[in-house]
Amino acid sequence: MVGANQRDPLQARSKLAFGREHRLAVVRAFLTSDDPMMDKKAVAAHAGVPDTTTYAELMALVRLGALQQVDDTRSWFSRLDGPFWTWAAELISSVEVPAPRG
Repeated sequence: MVGANQRDPLQARSKLAFGREHRLAVVRAFLTSDDPMMDKKAVAAHAGVPDTTTYAELMALVRLGALQQVDDTRSWFSRLDGPFWTWAAELISSVEVPAPRG
């Protein structure tokens, strides 16, 4: 297990804010996308997070009211307007980690 001081700065901030290491990477995928709707595989690739982890994070964001599922296959998610996204963008920018290319 990687210690908190060895963790990626975005993962460390995510763990502090949400209790989950990858939630901010998933959020950043939506914030940096030109399209407010993404499928879970694109989110996983953009966030650099395994598919199974990505789906759990997406569902947590649905329960929070930040995203909604837009199809019956449970693959597509759309960003919902709200104050969460402004707060999350500020939180991510405070870490000053460039988004991964991909």
